[in-house]
Amino acid sequence: MSSLFTHTELPIYSIVGEIIKLPVVLKPQAKSNQILGIINGRLKIAIVVPPIDGKANSVLIAFMSKMLSVKKRDIVIASGLTNHLKMLHLPLQALAKLDAIINT
Repeated sequence: MSSLFTHTELPIYSIVGEIIKLPVVLKPQAKSNQILGIINGRLKIAIVVPPIDGKANSVLIAFMSKMLSVKKRDIVIASGLTNHLKMLHLPLQALAKLDAIINT
């Protein structure tokens, strides 16, 4: 995982008030749920389910909730509900864990 992260692309998120805006690219139907790296200024995340009936979005939120130790209801897909390019809004309390994941 760490070989895909380059420090020249950081930070990939922005902070507006109490919200972290995190651009992501989603890779559905993967072998496992995992963070793949930073691609074109977006955090690339693989999930196991197909993008049907919002299942991919639900799994994305559950996965990020677990990775960042925040409640699922505190993660919002602000844009890209039907697209693989998404903008997540995360609570500011997730910043330390997000930085740890990105800098691994």
